[in-house]
Amino acid sequence: MATHYTTYPKDNGITGNNKLILILISAYIKSRERYSDHKLVNLTYEEISKKLCIPLITVKRTIPELCKNNKLFSNVEQVHNGNRLHNIYHFYKDYPNAFYISNDFFSPYKLEGLKQADENKIKGFLLLLKCHCFNLTNKYYAKRMVKGKVSRSELATVLNMDSSTVGKYIEMASKYKLIKEFDKGLLITDKNIFPDYCKEKDHETRIYHSLYNWCMRNDIIPPDRDNEFLLKQIAFHCYQTKEDLMELAIKQNMTRQDLIADYKKHPHKYIGIFEHYLPYVLLQRVKDVRDINLQYVAKVLNIKEPVEETVDNNPYLFIL
Repeated sequence: MATHYTTYPKDNGITGNNKLILILISAYIKSRERYSDHKLVNLTYEEISKKLCIPLITVKRTIPELCKNNKLFSNVEQVHNGNRLHNIYHFYKDYPNAFYISNDFFSPYKLEGLKQADENKIKGFLLLLKCHCFNLTNKYYAKRMVKGKVSRSELATVLNMDSSTVGKYIEMASKYKLIKEFDKGLLITDKNIFPDYCKEKDHETRIYHSLYNWCMRNDIIPPDRDNEFLLKQIAFHCYQTKEDLMELAIKQNMTRQDLIADYKKHPHKYIGIFEHYLPYVLLQRVKDVRDINLQYVAKVLNIKEPVEETVDNNPYLFIL
């Protein structure tokens, strides 16, 4: 099965005046990694140029510089294939403090009125900004705000860029709803850059994504994933609630028997109507707010005391 996302390290060693294109190309190379042996064998300059819509001459000038980057690659071999020279990229097995990117990020967005060259630089800017976001979020917290906006000079220092260039890409990304300024900093809103984890291996992550996506749809700054214990309580509560769930079921013309039948189809990986529960309750109870945290969500859900899970507890018992 093809991998539809890639991981990219925050500590990536990308520097220089052309860092926006460097980081975009390097992230695309990383997206082509073969995870069975952490190598990339067959990727030509022409493929990179075509996929990212970057002039071939720019790719040819950029790749040799990237090949020297030992934070991204453990080794890069140059191999002659007839008259052609290509690289074999060797990646590290693990990268500390990496984040997730959907591979759709590397396809052209075709934003109206925006040149492809500018789109590529915006994407590079988003990747660079993500490297300085608070862990498990898409938020850059500014140390200084100026008239309700992030200090361009401060962020320019952080990114090692010119302040006018930083301002330019903030404005462009904001125009196309890829970034949003809020009272504490910047929020990356590009859906192809994940705030925390890509795979929903656990119920807590599914609940957090449901909460995060609801916030984004309703123009609310989502909460940080900064309290796993509280998130676990919220997730557990969502499987224990009865009244709101039954009310939601009725609104969707589902009876108690429908819920039971739905559950019995997938008893071990049941989501069914539960995935609609949290957005439904938030829509009913959250009013006139611009940003929320996990403590606020817990209050909205009337979670007052810690809930202890037991090994044999069945969260769906109330409908059986």
